[in-house]
Amino acid sequence: MSGPSSAPGPIDYEVSKKIASSVDQAERLALARRQDLRPEILYFLAEDADSAVRREVARNADTPRHADLLLAKDDDESVRGNVAVKIGRLLPALDADARDVATKLTVQVLETLATDALTQIRRVVAEAIKANPAAPAHVVKALARDREISVAAPVLEFSPLLSDEDLLEIIGSTPIQGAIAAIARRVGLGEQVSHAVVDTGDVPAIAALLSNDTAQIREETLDLVIDRAPGIAAWHAPLARRRGLAPRAARRIAEYVARELLDELAKRDDIDPETLEVIAKAISERFGNEPAAPPVRVTAQARTTTRISSVDIAVALAENRTTYVMNALATMAALPVSGIAAAVRMNNHKALAAAAWRAKLDPQTTVLIQTQLCGVPPRAALRPGRNGEPPMDEADLAFQIDLLTGSKPAA
Repeated sequence: MSGPSSAPGPIDYEVSKKIASSVDQAERLALARRQDLRPEILYFLAEDADSAVRREVARNADTPRHADLLLAKDDDESVRGNVAVKIGRLLPALDADARDVATKLTVQVLETLATDALTQIRRVVAEAIKANPAAPAHVVKALARDREISVAAPVLEFSPLLSDEDLLEIIGSTPIQGAIAAIARRVGLGEQVSHAVVDTGDVPAIAALLSNDTAQIREETLDLVIDRAPGIAAWHAPLARRRGLAPRAARRIAEYVARELLDELAKRDDIDPETLEVIAKAISERFGNEPAAPPVRVTAQARTTTRISSVDIAVALAENRTTYVMNALATMAALPVSGIAAAVRMNNHKALAAAAWRAKLDPQTTVLIQTQLCGVPPRAALRPGRNGEPPMDEADLAFQIDLLTGSKPAA
């Protein structure tokens, strides 16, 4: 029997039935890829004993939705993954108001995939529906409350179906680490939600909010941040760079930010002349005639000669620039990037705490690195002592450094 892929035109129905029951896997695989089959043939193949055949059916855009629903519950995770990817491609054309059977079945497929035990499957669904206004609202809201930030973050940041009331409820429910930061990055974030973000005291989330030029932040809300900011380096750069600063806010920020940020403030074109004079005076009083430092540029390789500060790392964490943080930490601690990357991959927050101590980072940045890159709760994060003591005993510190340098194999 010749394979179906070699047929010059549409395949005969009776022939397709015979091939679907063939013992030849290659023939069934080729059949499952065709775009001209009757729906019942694809449904039949959706129950094939060979997972490779079912994967092709799951990938086929012509597969009927009731077969996709079957495949969305398949024991093989790659079959479910193929269904998720395909539904994600088809979803933009979904009519939220349609009441036809196909639309209802598509929603059922999404519901099934959105509750999949495998994080990767739920993540594919979240990425597919994150910005689609026609996506099922109840599926979006369920994903927004997912236990994994890689699933929840896309819809929290982008979905137009989440109202301010939804966002406030999520913020008030002690969400998972990173959820509030994802909300803080939303375009056009409203004043009430911005205030709720600030009220949480979540350092990375507030840094993300300050970096969000589209977020609406009331003056009294910004005042709260400015009051708390002197000891929180992660907020200094986004505060100093925020557009539309009121004169009083700019003057207060000038009292404690680093020299390079003061120089940036002094060159702003949206600050009134009187405030610029105050900033110039602050530079003179705090730094005298000390020349400004040259601008810092961190390459992807994070060369050891590059000057990197805890502010740079904190801001990069708030903006989810993980590669930058890993390179910067490796540079500051004189450790191989591969070791830092392995620690992140294995969620080894102890190793990252050891690297941060070796890099002479402050306790707050040390905790941020662990919570953001490894997902550990702030209370479980390790931190150096007040006088710079290591965050763990000497034996454990040496062990973690050995792991990072590759002189000791990971368990």
